[in-house]
Amino acid sequence: MFRTALAACAAAAVMTIAPAMAQAPARCEATSIRVYFAQGQSTLDETTMEMLAIAERNMADCDYTELHVVMDGANPQSRARGAAVLAALDEEAWDVARVEQRASTQRISQAPEYAEVVMSPTPVRMGDPLRDPNAGV
Repeated sequence: MFRTALAACAAAAVMTIAPAMAQAPARCEATSIRVYFAQGQSTLDETTMEMLAIAERNMADCDYTELHVVMDGANPQSRARGAAVLAALDEEAWDVARVEQRASTQRISQAPEYAEVVMSPTPVRMGDPLRDPNAGV
């Protein structure tokens, strides 16, 4: 029930904001998105694919781009989920694109399953936090 309500709220927000953002010119700004998956699923729905496309367009004017998809490595679905996120984006648009394992300290038992998708216009050093507190879609 909670996941359905959460998905409905997210879909309503995207449907309200997406048309305006889809028409906006490309920019170069960091973006961080959480992509939630239903238990046992590894596919993206249409709304998520549209949201990723909008975020990718916001990186179009960058001279350099990095894409990080951070997953829970303990979950057996992680590889397929990471591949689904990468497949939804233009592989040629990124200087660096990789799927990474979330630190064990960031795992929460019984939490919804998600991928953290981080798009950055600057190089991210190993060990640096991937989440930019000022980024978001």
